[in-house]
Amino acid sequence: LSRTVPLDPHWVKLHMSIRLKTTDLKVGKLGWQTAQVGVYFKNADNKQIGGWPKRPDIKTDTDWFTFTMDYSIPKGAKTLTIVPGLLHATGSLECSDLKMIAFERGALIDAVLPDDEKMYWGQEPVQTVSATRSRQVLNGLWGFMPARLKSDSQPLAYGWGYIRVPGSWYSPDTRLSLDGVIAQGNGSPWQDMQLKTLNRAWYRRRIKVPTDWHGRRIILHFESISTDAKIFIDGREVGEVHWPGGGDVDLTGVVQPGKEATLDLLVIATGDEKFIDQYMDADVVVKIKSSMQTRGLTDDVWLESRPENMHVQSVVIQTSVRQKRLDVAVDIAKISRAQTVELTAIVKDSDNKEVLRFSKNCLLQPSESQTVDLTQNWSDPILWEVGKPYLYTLHVQMTSDDLLDEYTQRFGYREFRIDGREFLLNEKLIHLKPNRVYSHQFYASNRHLITNAIRGYLHSNFNVLELYTDHQRPEQRGAYRFARHWADIADEQGMLLIYPLPKINSYLSHWDDPQVQRQWQTQVDETYRRVSNHPSIVSWVFTANRFGFRDDQNPKRIGQSEFLSGSPVYQHRVKPAYQAVDMIHAMDPTRPVTSHSGGNVGDYQTTNCYLNMIPLQERENWLSDWSVHGDKPYMVVEFGLPLYTTLLRGRSNYVKASATEPFLTEYAAIYLGPKAYGMETSGYRQELTDRYLHDFVFKRWHANEVIEHEP
Repeated sequence: LSRTVPLDPHWVKLHMSIRLKTTDLKVGKLGWQTAQVGVYFKNADNKQIGGWPKRPDIKTDTDWFTFTMDYSIPKGAKTLTIVPGLLHATGSLECSDLKMIAFERGALIDAVLPDDEKMYWGQEPVQTVSATRSRQVLNGLWGFMPARLKSDSQPLAYGWGYIRVPGSWYSPDTRLSLDGVIAQGNGSPWQDMQLKTLNRAWYRRRIKVPTDWHGRRIILHFESISTDAKIFIDGREVGEVHWPGGGDVDLTGVVQPGKEATLDLLVIATGDEKFIDQYMDADVVVKIKSSMQTRGLTDDVWLESRPENMHVQSVVIQTSVRQKRLDVAVDIAKISRAQTVELTAIVKDSDNKEVLRFSKNCLLQPSESQTVDLTQNWSDPILWEVGKPYLYTLHVQMTSDDLLDEYTQRFGYREFRIDGREFLLNEKLIHLKPNRVYSHQFYASNRHLITNAIRGYLHSNFNVLELYTDHQRPEQRGAYRFARHWADIADEQGMLLIYPLPKINSYLSHWDDPQVQRQWQTQVDETYRRVSNHPSIVSWVFTANRFGFRDDQNPKRIGQSEFLSGSPVYQHRVKPAYQAVDMIHAMDPTRPVTSHSGGNVGDYQTTNCYLNMIPLQERENWLSDWSVHGDKPYMVVEFGLPLYTTLLRGRSNYVKASATEPFLTEYAAIYLGPKAYGMETSGYRQELTDRYLHDFVFKRWHANEVIEHEP
């Protein structure tokens, strides 16, 4: 059974849609022996060209579903053949409603929305945040069009494709769980277009402002944009948003409650640095090529309403188990005149029942912002614990004669601190079992993936995760910035986090310049403002592999400040780090600070502890001196049995060793004998061939999945 369709020479693209259903399907032993709908092109000589385009490939029984795909027509193609069938499989494959839509070269035609996708523009639910605030999330499908010319001041009326928000129209890493363009339009913006090299694009959607937002300030909020954007309403430019922190655009007076408007964004994705430093150890630095890891609207977008003028800008909550006290710092913005207001803090439990209320009258002075502190004793809160998270909601009401504003903030009541060489959570000794999560950014903002990952770590008896700082580079525009989603879900799951502040490395070469210090401090303050109220965040980390030294894992030095102070040269090198720690403490005195594998920098020592082939008895005794003389906590944030470079030929530093010949099979043969060679996989052998350069030098094996998992 097949169908052959002649192709018009003016056609450049085909959109196929077909409904499919399988019953009693039993596939063959090989991966290609499935239920399929083959699609292929042939030239004038009836020879297949263009390879094998993507096709439905069904391996289990399914109810009716719709498969859609856009196919670019290869040059020289004269016919398209569609062949449904069971390839060395049994059962039944039913097909229905086959549709093909052709697009001509140059014609400006909007993409056909896939049948299993829906648009919800103007139908988004409105979330009531408080009595004075609401929010409307604008995530979902947006129109998308490449902006090929820098002179483009407005997008074309037709030729739109579709992209998902949050999403990235291109990422060099296929592990990133972030959707991109789901359907391409047709016309000049799309001709010979490569998403890999595209750095300017238009986004479009319709918005409808809720009717009851009259008299409120209306804000368009972006959690993150990679990297910059101009915002237009009905063709009028109304603001800009820039890397790295996303931001707000005030639409008050530009949009009207109860009416629709067209929202356009010109998103420009540009990087700064051609190469960046990656520290493998304090003395081992590698220059790696900087790349745009994401491009586009990479995080949540929403409309929000709040009081038009004076309002509560933010709150910072601090809880003390020792003192049985709740402290709330309320930041009030846009104070136009001197006036007295009453601030009332109301704490509600998980059942939305009020459990605590306290208030304070305060005199506000005309200013852009003023902070008011509220304090209340609290003798019997339910504590937030590892694996037993309990979350409260704080409502801060600001009133004069009437309610002026109500601000809400979720929090957990807990205290984390250091006592000598021990960690205490809620005044109880806790032995931290850490895991460094390098790949946390690849989950993007996918709550399902993050939730399951954290549950898996808890099930495996880890109780603290270090979200690795390597992606928190202010100088690397377009880098992953999804750590806050882990904090949201860690709050709910009861997992402790060591949270990354902006990495200090790129500031160190000019650290003596006060302006450079202020630039870094501004980035740190911004991060703190966004995540300070997460109970899961119990410590800050601000760099990795930068401030350690060769002897900092000596069992006679571990966790002993006097012996970790190092040489005068080392002390000079880490002076900026000590200053940075003091700056972080001034911002947040409630959380300890560390530097990943950073020697004596921070409130506790962390190391990359790869003891490798050291005898077992020495390993067991490794911390014996610290257990008697240590004056600060010690944490192993990387641990290997052994590190893979131990099984390579090289014996110099990490970078050089990681580019040498693997001896994995030879080491296995110590225990397995000759049969170890017979157990080598074809993938491992092929990788040895493909990565060989010359004279026993290979392409670096760092983070190579074959060498880590396959042999």
